[in-house]
Amino acid sequence: MGQNPQIGERLRPIDLARGHGLSTQAVRNYEEAGILPAAGRTPHGYRTYTPLHARALDAFLALVPGHGHQRSASIMRAVNEGVADEAFRLIDESHAQLLEDRRTLQAVESALRGLEPMEASG
Repeated sequence: MGQNPQIGERLRPIDLARGHGLSTQAVRNYEEAGILPAAGRTPHGYRTYTPLHARALDAFLALVPGHGHQRSASIMRAVNEGVADEAFRLIDESHAQLLEDRRTLQAVESALRGLEPMEASG
């Protein structure tokens, strides 16, 4: 049986940050923005993260190149709030926008191919 990702290995903010090539401030900012689930706290108030947080950060960083920072953040917030349908809707909308953008680029490329090169006047 699998281990509960909320229990077990504890990661300090620096561990999570270094593992992803980020600063500890970026990790805290991602948590504050809802991109990461809320961190646990030690009795002294220090943040603790788990492998679940590392996987959430992996997912966010994988989403950004294709969907952009803002849309990826919205997707992750929906996932962390347990609203999978909203996350899927956001992904679907992003895919539709990407398809529309690709079609626009193809139309521009096709139009540019049809243009005659202009002779330089000297």
